Amino acid sequence: MKVLLLSLSLLPLLTRAQTAFSELQPPRLSGYYAGTLNGKLPIHAYFFPTNRDLDGILEGYYRYGQRQQTLHLAGAYFPPDSLIAEEFSAPSQAVDQRTGHFRLQFRPDGSLRGSWRAEQGGPRLPVELHPVTGPGPATCPPVRVAQRPGRPPVLITADKQAATAFAGWLAGEEALNEGDPGTQTRTVTYVGHNLVSVLLTSEMQGASVNISPRWATFDACTGAKLTAADELDPHRLEAFRAEANSRLRQQLEDYIAERGPRGRDPLLSEEDVAGLRSQEFELNPEQLKLEDGQVVFPYEVGSYDLLSNLIRKAYVGQFGPAFSFAQIQTFLRPTSPLHRLVLPVPVHTSLPAKKPATR
Repeated sequence: MKVLLLSLSLLPLLTRAQTAFSELQPPRLSGYYAGTLNGKLPIHAYFFPTNRDLDGILEGYYRYGQRQQTLHLAGAYFPPDSLIAEEFSAPSQAVDQRTGHFRLQFRPDGSLRGSWRAEQGGPRLPVELHPVTGPGPATCPPVRVAQRPGRPPVLITADKQAATAFAGWLAGEEALNEGDPGTQTRTVTYVGHNLVSVLLTSEMQGASVNISPRWATFDACTGAKLTAADELDPHRLEAFRAEANSRLRQQLEDYIAERGPRGRDPLLSEEDVAGLRSQEFELNPEQLKLEDGQVVFPYEVGSYDLLSNLIRKAYVGQFGPAFSFAQIQTFLRPTSPLHRLVLPVPVHTSLPAKKPATR
């Protein structure tokens, strides 16, 4: 939405910028910057490319002063040395509002200098930003994942310690899953930037089969499990919960439209519909899921009157607010390895299952 608004408001400039882009590549953005607005107000900013189909288009976010609120930036590079970005209100608000404009220029020392002006008008205030160190690309050897049918996935890397740590981590995660022996499955949902996300399921069989899914994410550089509680910025939790709850409610409404009494594939009763609409997002601090360019926070539907076991099983694995890799950046701790997700994706990060040898 922000990029669309930007494109409409800067359409004449974008056309000129993209014509020149193929002939003149932009200076390299360092990603993280710190500096001042009006010579005294501290600013911390982060820029990243956001659309591979539109050369020069980028997004970002920044904070200023002592405020914890993060503002979004959407902009573009204009040859030979300009960066123009528009500022938008915090993502927790119901409607995006353009609140300001940046006009910046790249300097030989890597800094960005220019001005900021409020959407309502007023004076242009000077801005100066200098590159600073922030979470960057994975610094450990690249990893791949191999998996044979019926066997747990294996981490393939030059770092044998990381491979051993992954095997031990996965075994520990499997031990947490309740279920009958022989019913466990492991499905890799994401491999990239030395991050691996796995879906683990198990079944409790008998009179009624119950499937228990869990998602877990591993950082091959540190050998540690990544959890929602550890990666989200505590100063942004309130805004994150508001946004996550909004996304969850939309998911629930989409599900009702599909499976409700008047849906395309009816399953739910009116009581179930009311029960779903009563749900409020609660963060599962342990689970974190990466897949298809998204970070997902799995949500288990809470109990309500007349919730049957049949319907409860239908809900399993259906819900969880999803954020694109770019959208989640504003809610992360500054040191979170999930910041890597918006960097260019390395090639050869996955490995197909090895075929059985033939005689």
